[in-house]
Amino acid sequence: MTTEDVSNDDLTGTDIIESTLGQVPSASAVGSLTIVERVGNAVSFGNQTQNNGNWLSGSSIATCLAGEIVIGGGGNWDNSTQEVNEALAITDSFREGSNSWRAVGITDADNDTFRAHAYCFQGG
Repeated sequence: MTTEDVSNDDLTGTDIIESTLGQVPSASAVGSLTIVERVGNAVSFGNQTQNNGNWLSGSSIATCLAGEIVIGGGGNWDNSTQEVNEALAITDSFREGSNSWRAVGITDADNDTFRAHAYCFQGG
């Protein structure tokens, strides 16, 4: 019997004799899996008049250590003053090269700082 002898949907699970399939391979133990967070350089915006339309931007890069693999990331603002009307945004967040994460931030606020964060896989 060849593939030309069988039409679509002709065979079902009841047509398969499991004992003819042989040994199904099994997965081996992976070892320990650990995800760690690496924090990038601080990008600070100094004194400027808040909400004046003068948007400032900057970028931060967080890098995994040798032997780690970047699997994700992002960015966040350290808005310790918690002002309600501050205009802050992370406008882009992406893998940078093979082992880093970049975040780009903009602000029309005063005295704020943001950082990129990389989530790195450590195999063991």
